[in-house]
Amino acid sequence: MKKRKESREFQEMNGMQGRTLRTLLLNYGAILDELIRRGVLRSRNSPVADYSEWLAAGALRLRLEQKSRKGFDASDPRTASRYQIKGRQPTPDNPSRQLGVIRGLDERDFDKLVALVFGPDFLPIRLYVLSANDWLVGALSTLALMFFIVYFLIAWFWEPKPVKA
Repeated sequence: MKKRKESREFQEMNGMQGRTLRTLLLNYGAILDELIRRGVLRSRNSPVADYSEWLAAGALRLRLEQKSRKGFDASDPRTASRYQIKGRQPTPDNPSRQLGVIRGLDERDFDKLVALVFGPDFLPIRLYVLSANDWLVGALSTLALMFFIVYFLIAWFWEPKPVKA
C-alpha cells in the first residue's frame, strides 16, 4: 500500500512511528471520545460524516436532529426546511468525490442536500447546497438515482457556495 507524504510527515513530527498499534488505536479512541464530548461528533463512526453534519449546521445555522432521525440530519428553525448532509474526504489512495447513498428520495424526507468536500487537513474545500426543487432528476426512479453519481450532478450543474470560516 502506498503511504501518503502528509501521513509520514505527521507521524515523524508527532513521534508516532515508534508507537505500538495498540497505543495508536487507544489514542484514536481517546480523540473520538474528546470530539464527542465537545459536541463535534455524535458517534464513534468515521468522523467525516459527523464532522460534516456539525460543520454544515454551524455554517448554515441549522439545528441538528437526533442521530437516529430517518431521512434528514438537520433542519432550519427559520424555514422548517429539512437537510440531508453528506461529507467526503478524497485521499490520494481514493480521490473519488462520490457521496454515500442518498435515501428517502421518493418519500421526500428532506428538502435540501448539503454536500461537503474536505481537503487532507479536514478543512472544507467545497460546500454545495442543492434544493430538491432544483434537481433535474424528476423522471428518474429512485433505483436509477441510487446508481447516479452525485458528484457528477454537482460538477456539471451547480456552483459551490462559499464557506464562512
